[in-house]
Amino acid sequence: MRSRPLRLSGSGIGSFPMDRYLVQGMAYLQVLADGKITVDATTYPLEQCTDAWNAGLGLAPS
Repeated sequence: MRSRPLRLSGSGIGSFPMDRYLVQGMAYLQVLADGKITVDATTYPLEQCTDAWNAGLGLAPS
């Protein structure tokens, strides 16, 4: 690979201006508030935080 031209690029912070992040973030929050997108969520009591964390990994409650 040393003799090959190699270019790495990413899409992290800095790939476009922060004001664009804010505009898009606010637009997404508005779509959520308008009910156009739903997010499935399950609530857990604080003492079951380990179960909640593991549920996201597809693990059975302990």
